[in-house]
Amino acid sequence: MISYFSRSDRQLTVLLLHVALGAAATWLPASIIIWIYLLLATLVMEYVNYQNTRGAIHYFLAYYIGMEIMARIVQASPVVPYESGKYFMFSALLLGLMSTSARSRTTAGWLILLLVLPSFAVLPASITYKDLVFNVMGVINLALAVVYFSRIRLRPDEITALLRIFVLGLVPVLISVILKTPDFDDLKFSLGANFSTSAGFGSNQVSTVLSLAFLILGFSLMFRIPVFRWPQLSILLFVAFFFRALLTFSRGGLVSALIVLVVVWLCAYLFFRDLLPRALTTWRAFVGVLLVVVVFYQANRLTSNLLLLRYQGETTATLAGKREKDLSVLTSNRFDIVMADLRVWQTSPVMGVGPGMSKYARAEMFNDQAAAHVEGSRLVAEHGLFGVAILITLFVFPAYWVLREKNPYLRALQICFFSYALLSTVHSAMRTNVTPVLYGAAVAGLANAGRARPREAKVSTIDPIKQA
Repeated sequence: MISYFSRSDRQLTVLLLHVALGAAATWLPASIIIWIYLLLATLVMEYVNYQNTRGAIHYFLAYYIGMEIMARIVQASPVVPYESGKYFMFSALLLGLMSTSARSRTTAGWLILLLVLPSFAVLPASITYKDLVFNVMGVINLALAVVYFSRIRLRPDEITALLRIFVLGLVPVLISVILKTPDFDDLKFSLGANFSTSAGFGSNQVSTVLSLAFLILGFSLMFRIPVFRWPQLSILLFVAFFFRALLTFSRGGLVSALIVLVVVWLCAYLFFRDLLPRALTTWRAFVGVLLVVVVFYQANRLTSNLLLLRYQGETTATLAGKREKDLSVLTSNRFDIVMADLRVWQTSPVMGVGPGMSKYARAEMFNDQAAAHVEGSRLVAEHGLFGVAILITLFVFPAYWVLREKNPYLRALQICFFSYALLSTVHSAMRTNVTPVLYGAAVAGLANAGRARPREAKVSTIDPIKQA
């Protein structure tokens, strides 16, 4: 089934199927549960019949980002475990690694795995399985994803299909958000995250995945990659995902996506001159910015200017003059969690306090029981110097990997994926599979890569823009 979604000749049919799935799941939650287990069954069948020769594993990883959030929206746990994304990703990666004999093109994934292990030695007996899964399995999956994708080479049409599957998996989330949002006349907006416009689930996670779809569609439009055969459809979805992400009033995912799009455009404009003749004209950038500004303006009008105030970091307390607008306010208290994590690290600088223990250490030291929101500070607090080494690897490796890539289109995609993956850890840690999947996918190589330059009149064989 997942390979069927990658076909370019069934785009409209598959898209409408996912629109219907989002509507069905909104009114009949059991439908998403049935769909997920049907997806798993067909994945296993395809693996048995074809191994991973048709890319079922990486297509599944991209697709399940949206399904995980849908399962959480409809409260499918325990039938579909709350952390199903982590469990299924781990299992799929093991299958993928077993199905390929290709050598890894980097040891970064294995290095991260080794650096995670030492802190387990200081775990107390009171640690729960849930704490371990929530805090550690994300970085383990990221490491395995790097190993897996470093053995994978994708053709240009497979890259296009992968981008399409990312979006398809998120369409049901978009539809559910639309259908579950009350009439705008009945909505009461405030200067905080809005659960009414995020299908009743955590606005941070919903905004992160909606913004991911917005980012992928924006990237594809920027480089004329035919994620969908009709550019008008891509533009419509681009606007819809952006508008709905705005209304969640959760800023992290959308700000990250906008930053990434700007960074990718600047890098391409300044350094990847081969891209400019066909994809990055000043006119195209101007139209994109204008579209974003117009949508933001309309959303701000709808919220009676509260949206703009929210993005300016204002709260009810700051507007009333009861609190200054400092880093704590601007980051919705994430800055306080980071500083507390650093204090926790000081108590055990070498080994850390152990995986999943930073929350309890902060509660004991500062009476702060909030779960980790910033993956970097969690790694340092829980893994000590080994966590520092992991953090350095996570940020240094992308620079090395991007600089060694010769194909400008793949380099642009790597910047896009690496950047959003890392920025997501700053506001949402690894609550979803967004970071592990994107970080891993950025490592994938290009099949039949060469040094030829893409041309306007003829699509190069190494050009990911080539139609699927």
